Amino acid sequence: MTSPSAPPLTHSLGPALSVALLVRTVLFGVLGTAPLWDGTIYAAIAQTLASGQGYLHWDGSGRASAFFPVGFPSAIAVFLRAGLSSTRASFAVNLGATALTMLSLASLLRTSPHQSRALWLYALAPGPALWCLATMSETLNGALLIASVALAMSPTRGPKSSILSGILLGLAALVRPQSLLLAPLVGALSAPALSTRPRRLARATVITTMALLTVLPWSLRNTRALNGFALVSTNGGANLLLGSLPDAHGGWRELTPRDGCTEVSGEVHRDRCYTRRAVTQITQNPLVWVAQIPRKFARTMTLEWAPLSYLGQGSLRRAPRPLLWALAALCTGYFWALCLAALRALRTREERPHQEASLATLAIASLLVTGLTHGVFIGDDRFHLPCVPLLCAAAAMGLSRTASSSQPMYTPSEPSR
Repeated sequence: MTSPSAPPLTHSLGPALSVALLVRTVLFGVLGTAPLWDGTIYAAIAQTLASGQGYLHWDGSGRASAFFPVGFPSAIAVFLRAGLSSTRASFAVNLGATALTMLSLASLLRTSPHQSRALWLYALAPGPALWCLATMSETLNGALLIASVALAMSPTRGPKSSILSGILLGLAALVRPQSLLLAPLVGALSAPALSTRPRRLARATVITTMALLTVLPWSLRNTRALNGFALVSTNGGANLLLGSLPDAHGGWRELTPRDGCTEVSGEVHRDRCYTRRAVTQITQNPLVWVAQIPRKFARTMTLEWAPLSYLGQGSLRRAPRPLLWALAALCTGYFWALCLAALRALRTREERPHQEASLATLAIASLLVTGLTHGVFIGDDRFHLPCVPLLCAAAAMGLSRTASSSQPMYTPSEPSR
């Protein structure tokens, strides 16, 4: 008996990719703005990296730093060395990340009838399109995450695909460290149908280990340059403290001397001091901290105001507020629609081919992990954007009229004996 041939790949990648890149390029031409918020710091770090000085603090002191993750400014530095300005360099990174996302979606759903819908859902998503203009790391992080999943769920699903998937997750962690939390999930949920529990555990272990090994050289650099171990960055303690302070309301505010630790020298030591302060704050007022978790979760998951807030302080600062609110409502409504469609795919997972069921589970799991992580630390509505590519894949299945596809995703059958 021979294996059935795989259904032909749909031909939507070219048009959808072209539209995605064109829409974002036009938006950049009309609305492109200089780096704002954390983007000003990313751009400053990228300048020192591009000049060969290494990762230095943006205050001009010339001291080594690792406060922000290194991945995104390193990507910007590549284009700075090519002669682009910071604004154009960051857009080039985000545009390349958009292309990687589209290619990964096409690969992940290579033989699925839902491929075309998933590609167009991402190509036309208003929030990611507008966020592509921001000098911020979520677009690149989301691209590396979906690329890792696409490799983990490739038809062969052998050791090589697991190793490469782990490396990509490690690179994603260098952009946003919380990506490491998804490594075990990607490993376990990407296992082929009928996999035993030990086999799922083995895949999760391989992918997680490769992700950590990818991060390790940067961790060793931090240990050497900062006189203390820091896995990726040194702002975790500050974020945990902010997430425990009642007057921060679950979001960011600038830490002041009254919050403590300003007398502590060295990034690693100050990060640990902030962590101790946060633990003390939480243990002294546990109910206050627990009560803030739903607020921070909702702050991360219920709105998509960040793209318009960013542009509203830049190129759209003179735009009428009702226009910004309307566009924010469009972004938020689109995100909610993706979530509802993905939940529908999850509810009907028992009726779906194995890989579709696993993908729907992973999409919702990534949202929950993201929301809970920022429920512990600080919340912001831009933090869910890296999950959108996975959501588009799951939503495409959930929008199908039937739970079980008439043309299931192809899984190579074992040869007859």
